[in-house]
Amino acid sequence: MEAELNLSDDAPITLTVGGSEATGSVFVCEGFEIIVVVDRDFGPTIGQAFLGVEPWKLLEALVNKLDDIRLSNRLAIKLIEDGPKLATKDPAESIPKGQAAAISAARNNDITVIWGPPGTGKTYTMAQIAREALQKGKSLLGVSHSNVSVDGVVKQTVDGLRKAGMENLLKNGKVLRYGYVRDEELSHDSDAVAYNICTEI
Repeated sequence: MEAELNLSDDAPITLTVGGSEATGSVFVCEGFEIIVVVDRDFGPTIGQAFLGVEPWKLLEALVNKLDDIRLSNRLAIKLIEDGPKLATKDPAESIPKGQAAAISAARNNDITVIWGPPGTGKTYTMAQIAREALQKGKSLLGVSHSNVSVDGVVKQTVDGLRKAGMENLLKNGKVLRYGYVRDEELSHDSDAVAYNICTEI
């Protein structure tokens, strides 16, 4: 691709080659590379193609998921009913600050928002929370609109586990980075990057 794209899997597309058009969907999209499935064969090579995307698929999936939510989905109900709001009306000066306070809040609350300007240790704090959860046998899912952000948390989580002598938590895919890895050092990690594990099997 000429530009980096962030398209969800299964997003409907149209592919135009010359005067011919095909419909299909995104199979996988990572950075500057995309694999699509289309309803016709354009031959072994394509010199140039134009891609049109209709990104409503994700919205449809979200609407369907909202329709399926039951009272047993405690966190989902809490988010829908409470919505975004200030946790306190106390002055900003009295709000707990620092990495230890953020980790403690994440331990003791269903939903915790950690905010801070660049360089204040948000990535480190999230990695600390992840390591603690892994040690307790819990599962985590880290997502972001930015590949670099996910790389940072995974890399610091992995580094912290290795420094603490807990490499056993990296075996058998217990910590896996899926998707397009932007961090060069992390991209070569044979324990934590799904692509490397798949190619070794």
